[in-house]
Amino acid sequence: MFGVEVRIHLTFLILPLFVFWTEYNVHGSANGSRDLALVGLVLACVAAHEIGHMLVARRFGLVAKAVILLRSVGVTVFDESRVEAPPSVDAA
Repeated sequence: MFGVEVRIHLTFLILPLFVFWTEYNVHGSANGSRDLALVGLVLACVAAHEIGHMLVARRFGLVAKAVILLRSVGVTVFDESRVEAPPSVDAA
């Protein structure tokens, strides 16, 4: 995505298990499709947040190397050897 390696950390597999277990204990049964939709929404939100970090960093001349998506957070890894010059801003 945008020339950046995207990884999903192994601990992300804990989230679906946690959602299933929590719903089963609270309601006595679990709805698999709804639980997977919730996990998908969490993953999409974390990914969108990290894409925002990548775009802002690119604006300031930093190049993202990889994005690692964890259970509820993401980590953007920057490549320090590939720093681009930020666009010049003309003072008015």
